[in-house]
Amino acid sequence: MAQKKESKKGYGQPSSAQLTFAMPQALPPAIRVCLMDFSSFLDMKGLARFEQAASLGAHIRSALWKKPIAVALDEIAIWAPSTYSILEQMQEQCISWGQCAETLKLLQRAMLPSPELKPWITSHAFSKLQIASLCPGCMRELHCRLENDLSSLSPLLAAIPVTVGAFRGKSFAISMRLEAKALLGDDVCLGIEMRSSFKPMRVMLAPFSGRCYMEHTSSKPSMWMWNTALEALDVNLPIQVWLQVFESGAIRFLRQAEGRDIEDAGLLPAEQFPSWITSYFACVYTWCLPANALVTLSVDYASDRLPPSLAEPVKTMDSVWKLLEVGDYPL
Repeated sequence: MAQKKESKKGYGQPSSAQLTFAMPQALPPAIRVCLMDFSSFLDMKGLARFEQAASLGAHIRSALWKKPIAVALDEIAIWAPSTYSILEQMQEQCISWGQCAETLKLLQRAMLPSPELKPWITSHAFSKLQIASLCPGCMRELHCRLENDLSSLSPLLAAIPVTVGAFRGKSFAISMRLEAKALLGDDVCLGIEMRSSFKPMRVMLAPFSGRCYMEHTSSKPSMWMWNTALEALDVNLPIQVWLQVFESGAIRFLRQAEGRDIEDAGLLPAEQFPSWITSYFACVYTWCLPANALVTLSVDYASDRLPPSLAEPVKTMDSVWKLLEVGDYPL
């Protein structure tokens, strides 16, 4: 008599991990309360596994994920009021962590300039900005609309952040690609906006000129410092800039013009910055002056670390910082 052939491991009978149990779309109140109490003891991974094992309706899944998502969002540094409406909608409609993770991944590269900045700065996609030149009359009108102070001689500075940053003690890395129709100077800078509940501080790199700028806003007017971190570019090429914030609060800039080697501007140690900083955001800075050319910027990388090929070695920025005269600006 032929013996019965045993099934191969992993085939035939489903494993316990593959079994699912169906649950009704609407649960009695008592069972629903018990289910919510049970889910409160699960971490993010445990809840995701339970969701896979149980065939739950969308309404129940949405209720289960509300608290874990709220807790997760409290640990993420968020900037821009326009982002809050997106997050509120996500919390209301999210039925799985995977769905929320996709939204957060998108926001990690999103830049949402104020509509009031049109036609100077516009966004045609979440992760892409366009900065246009303005005639003197348009600049005057924009200055009046935004600051309502035409007596001020200071140029208008726009700061457009990437909407998701990092709280103090966390790390992040952003890569931006910049293309211009003519060789620029310091008209557009990429940098890090350091914030607290009452004041910001800024450090930035002008990709074309190679200069670094730092603005201290604790004094009025602000105090600006600068140094030459990299050599100025002599030709107009697309540029990739990496912005990195370490867990310690140290900051690092790298630049790569298309077809050229990567250049490290060096590490700015955490001790160089105030202790009141609570959060960090990658940011695009530009002044409301007639630009030399149309500029396009896009965020094409966002993570908590740089790619391994860029991680080492790290050198300290050794350029000497100089103080700009009162009333001077990085232009």
